[in-house]
Amino acid sequence: MKWRNSIIYLIVLLLLGGYYYYFEVVRKEQKQAAERESKRVFHFAAADVEALQIESKDKKRVRLNKNGGWKITEPISCDVDQASLEGLLNTLAALQRERSITDKSKELKSFGLASPALRMRIQQRDQSLELLLGDKNPTGEAYYAMVIGQDDVFTVSEGIWGVLNKGLDELRRRELFTFEPREINSMRVKWENEPEVFVQRNEQGKWSSPDHPKVDIKDIKVGNVLDQLRWLRAQKFIENQAATSTENRLDTPQVTVNLQLQKDRSAQLTLGKKTDDGKEVPAVSSEISGIVLVSADILRELPKSIRSLQDRSIISLKTGDITAVKWKLDDQEGHVARLEENKWGWAATDEGQPKELNESWQVSSLLYDLVEAEYVEEVNPPASVPSWPYGRVDFYGGDNKLASIIWNKPLKEDSKSASIWVEQGEESAVRLVDVEAELMQRTQEDLKKLSLSNAP
Repeated sequence: MKWRNSIIYLIVLLLLGGYYYYFEVVRKEQKQAAERESKRVFHFAAADVEALQIESKDKKRVRLNKNGGWKITEPISCDVDQASLEGLLNTLAALQRERSITDKSKELKSFGLASPALRMRIQQRDQSLELLLGDKNPTGEAYYAMVIGQDDVFTVSEGIWGVLNKGLDELRRRELFTFEPREINSMRVKWENEPEVFVQRNEQGKWSSPDHPKVDIKDIKVGNVLDQLRWLRAQKFIENQAATSTENRLDTPQVTVNLQLQKDRSAQLTLGKKTDDGKEVPAVSSEISGIVLVSADILRELPKSIRSLQDRSIISLKTGDITAVKWKLDDQEGHVARLEENKWGWAATDEGQPKELNESWQVSSLLYDLVEAEYVEEVNPPASVPSWPYGRVDFYGGDNKLASIIWNKPLKEDSKSASIWVEQGEESAVRLVDVEAELMQRTQEDLKKLSLSNAP
């Protein structure tokens, strides 16, 4: 009998639970959804809007038409900033009444709706709607509003104003380019009074310079330039000015960039002289109309010579390929081996398993620093490698030595540069290069810390 009672209790419990869930959760959510729906000002989807007109007291009238793809048609013809427009349309579609005020539409003047601060005409497939926004309410937390053809006046949230009150500059496209860096086949950068920098991508995706075939180009440097161009945005727009206007410092361009894309497409950028405060520079893009001002920081990103794109890595290795590091610094020596991806062990002898380091990140930091570092100048012809150097670091992949860096003496505190020998490549080819003293100071400090904190 007990098991029968248990089943009955379970059934009762399930029924009570179902009752609670339906009436307290489902019905409550349905009621809230119905309330939200009843407060909606409009009942359309953002995708249904085909044209939009915005008239604001403090801005020029703006007209936009969808017609295959959204375009601004007034006061000028130009592309739209999709994110800004989508935010505006979605806000309109979801706009809710905060509070109904009156149904006496003849009293519009007292709400600032007789001469509204903002008027929006929304054209859909089968109807046209017009929204007016007037004054703020006495508490400043909402705006009075109404829809033409409807009698009631209502309030909308104060935050709605900033989303809906969009002018030309807030709605027009700000990206100077729409290409993806992988689409670029070649890049030409010409600075005033400087030789042109020309690089092109081969079938393997590697960059090279036809004008300087012996110079190794670092792909990531070219990629960084293309990324900076791809995300370049207009900060301000200058209307009704000729692209070669002396006033806008474009009569003699400071730099021009020409990009050749796939499918015989191209893109161009012209940059003039900096503005008086040095923060902006006038620009003309082949993809948007008119003159714009962009951040002057872009000038630092564009190469002035092929050297700016040259691969001047001290060692051409990937940190993941390095499985062991040996070093000698003055009278200290060390040997660490990789245990796992982010774990290193101290190998005091050639026998037995390496002892895991207390702080493996020290090795990872050292490797990252040296692999990413670049030299300042290559010294030719190189001097002979010293037989008994002050410092030496050897990098191994398995049983094979991958590369070595060697320096002959400790750095002086006031040193600005240091000379190091680099052994890498076929038959351990040797190069002598100058590097920033700061790099070698960090390297020596890292090696000393490793020796002192981890050595058996």
